Amino acid sequence: MVLTLAIPLRKWYHLEGLVTERHIDNMGKVMLATGFIVAYGYGMEVFMACTRHRTGAFMMWNRMFGPMGWSYWVLVTCNLAIPLTTLWSRKLRTNITFMFLLSLCEYGHVVLSAS
Repeated sequence: MVLTLAIPLRKWYHLEGLVTERHIDNMGKVMLATGFIVAYGYGMEVFMACTRHRTGAFMMWNRMFGPMGWSYWVLVTCNLAIPLTTLWSRKLRTNITFMFLLSLCEYGHVVLSAS
């Protein structure tokens, strides 16, 4: 969410000397690290639901494939698939346009999950 604000402000107020590509690269590394933490959390959620009573497994199945299952897969895509596969590349982490679009994807997920 920080990049969603920092990148446009960097451009509009000509702060390229203050907020450099190195800062954007480091923020990409932070996003990669937090992506692993989120992946662990989602994995444990599925594991705990499936090892408990049948209602936990049903709840998880319904969350993944029920009427609102599409929102679960958008969540997984925006929080896990895209960041954890693309942020390994330094070239992509220093690409300002890509990082802005990625931050919009992650921020869009936050807005989607809040509703």
